[in-house]
Amino acid sequence: EIERKHYKLWLCSTIVMQRLFANDVFGRSEFKVKECIESSRRYVVTENHTQALHQLETLKVAILTGEPGIGKTTLAEQLCLKYVTEGFELVEISKDISEAEGVLLPDTKQIFLFDDFLGQNYLDALSGHEGKSITRFIRRIASEQNKRFVLTSRSTILNQGKALIGSFQHANLARNEYELRIDKLTTLERATILYNHIFHSELSDDYKDGIYLNRRYRLIAKHKNFNPRLISYITGAARLNALTPLDYWD
Repeated sequence: EIERKHYKLWLCSTIVMQRLFANDVFGRSEFKVKECIESSRRYVVTENHTQALHQLETLKVAILTGEPGIGKTTLAEQLCLKYVTEGFELVEISKDISEAEGVLLPDTKQIFLFDDFLGQNYLDALSGHEGKSITRFIRRIASEQNKRFVLTSRSTILNQGKALIGSFQHANLARNEYELRIDKLTTLERATILYNHIFHSELSDDYKDGIYLNRRYRLIAKHKNFNPRLISYITGAARLNALTPLDYWD
C-alpha cells in the first residue's frame, strides 16, 4: 500500500515492478482463483483427481489430456485451487509461455495453469519456437521444489503435436501426461457428478422430479455417452426457458 503511493520506492521493489509490467497476468489469475472457488461446489473428487494430483506432486508437471467435454479444464483448475490453499500463487497463461517466464519468482511458491496450450498456439508451436519454449519451461519447473505446472490439451491435438514438433519428441512429454477417460469413472462417481450439478443448479422441483421419477438418474449415470460437459448443459436452468417440466426428460 505504501509502495504503491510512493513511486520512488518502486525501483527498490521487484514485486511492485513485476506487478506493473504484468498487471494483466496477475489480474486475470486472481479472477481465475475466484472462478475455481465457484466451480468447486459442483466438483467431485474422483480417482482421476487422485492420480493426477499424485503425478503433479511427483513430477511437478502434469499434462491432462482427453476428449472434449471430459473435464480436463475443471480438473486442472481444482488441482490448482488445492495448491492455492497451501500458499501457492496461481498464474494463468492465456497466450504463450513468455507470460509465465515474465512473472516467475524464484523464492515464491507458484503454480502455472496453461489450458488448451496447443489449441491456441498450434501454428506457433509448429514453427518450433513455441514448442521449444514450452519444453524448456517444463524442464525448468520440474527442477524447482516450489513450482508446479498444469497443462491441458485434447488428445488428438497433443498426439499431432508430438508427431510434428521435434522438441516435444525429444522432451519425452509422455511421462508427464495423464489421460482422462470416462471409463475410469465409476457409476457412483458419475451419479455424484450428476447430483452435485442438480443440487447447485437453479432447476425447479418440477424439473428435478423428471430425473428422480422411477430412478431415471440411473439411466444417465450409466449412459455410454455420459460426459460432464453434457451434465452441465442439461442442468443449466437458463437453457430450459422453452421447455415445460413435462418435456424436460425427453
